[in-house]
Amino acid sequence: MTAKKTSSFAPLHNQASLDAKDGRVPDIQPGMPSTGAESDADSIAERYGLKTVFFNDSAISMPSIAAADSSASTDGGAAPSWPEIQASFSPIGDAPRRKRKRRPPTGALPLNRGQIVKTALALVDRDGLKALSMRRLGAELGVDPMAVYYHIPNKEALLDAIVEAVMASIDLTVYHPEDSSEERVMCAAKAYRDAMLAHANALPIVLSRGPATAAALRPVELLVGILREAGLPPAKALAGMNTIAAAVRGFVGMIAHGTAKAHSPEELARQIPAEDFPHLRDAMPFAGEFADHGFDFGVRSIARGLIAEARNGMRG
Repeated sequence: MTAKKTSSFAPLHNQASLDAKDGRVPDIQPGMPSTGAESDADSIAERYGLKTVFFNDSAISMPSIAAADSSASTDGGAAPSWPEIQASFSPIGDAPRRKRKRRPPTGALPLNRGQIVKTALALVDRDGLKALSMRRLGAELGVDPMAVYYHIPNKEALLDAIVEAVMASIDLTVYHPEDSSEERVMCAAKAYRDAMLAHANALPIVLSRGPATAAALRPVELLVGILREAGLPPAKALAGMNTIAAAVRGFVGMIAHGTAKAHSPEELARQIPAEDFPHLRDAMPFAGEFADHGFDFGVRSIARGLIAEARNGMRG
C-alpha cells in the first residue's frame, strides 16, 4: 500500500479552498517542513489555478517558493527559517486591494415625512406642479424613489401633504381678539392670501383637493369662528368662509399667473368702442389699481355684508 504523500502546505488546503471561492489568495504560514519531492508551491498553484501568492500585500513568484522548498528536501537538512524563505521571495508588484463599500456620511440626517413634504413643496414652488413626480422627488432628496413610499404611500397622499403644508404656513397670530369682526376677517383673509402667494404654483392642488387634515383645517376653523362670533349661524358662517376663501384664491390666481396684467388698460381702451362699453371705458383708467386696492375692497365688502347679515338675523 503506497504511503500517502504529505504536503508542507496541507493544513492550508481547506482554508485555501474557501479563499479561492471567495476570490482571495491563501496565506502561507512559516514553520511547515517539506517532505515531498514535488514542489508544494507548484501543487497549490496547479490545484487552485494560482500563478502567484500574496504576502504582506506583495505578489510573490511561485518558483521562488518552490526553490526554497526543494532546496531543503535535496540537502536533507532542516527546512529554512521563514525569514530566509521570505528573503528569497521576488516581489512582482503590489497586490490589488479590495474596494470598500461607500457608507453614507455620518452626519447625514435620516429621511422623514417632514423633509419629504418640504422638498416636494420647494420643487413645486420652483419648477411647477408638472415637475412633481416620485422619481424627481427622490432625486431632489438624493435617495431611491422607493424610500419615499416608506413615509408617504402614494402620490395622492403626497398632494394632500402639500395642501397641508401650504395651509399650515398661514400665520394665525396676525389679528387681535379685541379687534372688530370686520378687521379680524380682513387679517385672516390677508394671511391666507400671503401664504398662497408664497406657494402660488400649489394653487391648483389647493383648489382641487382642499384641506383635509387637522393642521390644514386650523385656518378654516379660525375664520368660521370669527363669523360665528359675529352672529352668523353655523351654515351661514361656513358659507361665508367659503366665499372669502374663493375671493382670496381668485385674487392669487389673477396676480400670480398674470391674468390681471395680460392686457394693459390702455390696450383695452383702444380695443373696445366707447359707444358699446361706456361704463367700462370710464372705469378702465383705474384697472391698474386692482392689485394694490382691489383685494382689500373686495374682501372688506364681503366681510361687511356677512356681518350685516348676522346683525339682521339677530334682530329678526
